[in-house]
Amino acid sequence: MDPQHGGYTFTDATPAMRAQLTAKLNAPGRHRLSEQIFHLDDGFTIVAVLNGLPVGVVSIVWKTLPAPLGDSKEAFIDLIDVDPEHRRHGIAHHLIDLASERARRHGATQLRGWTSCDRPEALHFWRSLHFTLCPAEVHPLPNLTVQGFYIAKRL
Repeated sequence: MDPQHGGYTFTDATPAMRAQLTAKLNAPGRHRLSEQIFHLDDGFTIVAVLNGLPVGVVSIVWKTLPAPLGDSKEAFIDLIDVDPEHRRHGIAHHLIDLASERARRHGATQLRGWTSCDRPEALHFWRSLHFTLCPAEVHPLPNLTVQGFYIAKRL
């Protein structure tokens, strides 16, 4: 892993960091997340740190592809987040580069994720990293439909 980029340090999350990240991202006006989204045993989580504080994170979970591709695995981006005051410094880009490199080393055939339509800046970000976008809708709750895109990149 490249431990430095633009003054930021990148490191693997620890169980203590997972609790700290959960509390931070569940702050008012932020996401509502559970600790389980920060993968340590069933994937990996990389944290961008500045002055001892986490400012960005990518969390990847390993997934086995369905038949007839059952012998292949993918790395699925469960979460990518950078603090608003640290955006546009290349942190997310570097987190994705590090995640792609690690996933490739572990035999994943693709890096995939999801983004909703209400984040147009995210669509530009994924395109700039050469991800493909596939329109889709998901149904996280019985009476809720969310329009968005699956994103994927061959490793």
